[in-house]
Amino acid sequence: MGQKRRGVTLLSAGILALALAGCGDDPDTKPTELSATSSSSASASPSDTPPPSESSTSSAPDVDPEEQAVIDAYKGFYTTLNSLTDLSEAAVTEAMSPYAKDGALQQVIAAAANFASHGYIPGGSIEYAQIEVAFTGDSEATVKECRDTSNETILDADTGAEISKGGPGTSIQAFVDKDEGGWRVSGFLAKEDQC
Repeated sequence: MGQKRRGVTLLSAGILALALAGCGDDPDTKPTELSATSSSSASASPSDTPPPSESSTSSAPDVDPEEQAVIDAYKGFYTTLNSLTDLSEAAVTEAMSPYAKDGALQQVIAAAANFASHGYIPGGSIEYAQIEVAFTGDSEATVKECRDTSNETILDADTGAEISKGGPGTSIQAFVDKDEGGWRVSGFLAKEDQC
């Protein structure tokens, strides 16, 4: 892989270490890991990032409404994550709370702080692939996707110059739970070159 891709991977490892350093031993916490593209995210306000439209979120013509709600939460999480420009904790929390909770929200806040400290912001665009949803209970689901993240970038916040970008074959798994706030991502794993 090229130098730019390795830079993303090294930065991701640093963000992952930083984010996990604050995690406790709560047995109910689902695993959360950031890939290069996941970690490249920060914050936008909800008004800046419209929720995914039904036409952009449907992965099949006849999707069950609950399955569609899970897909909408999953795509809302990553779409918002990729569009974050204000990386302050308050802005990240405001932007991500409709789509993330618990460990996932804390992981994104930590990653955003790390990105801000380096002067980076996310950029590019997301091209979603086939999304698989498996319900593990009435209020829990697991989402799996193998996504080409080549168009997802890390940019210098001041100049807009591309620092790095993702690549093909990023395996993503998200844990999505339903509570009073609706379906939200509570944990996620993203690994490059895995599918």
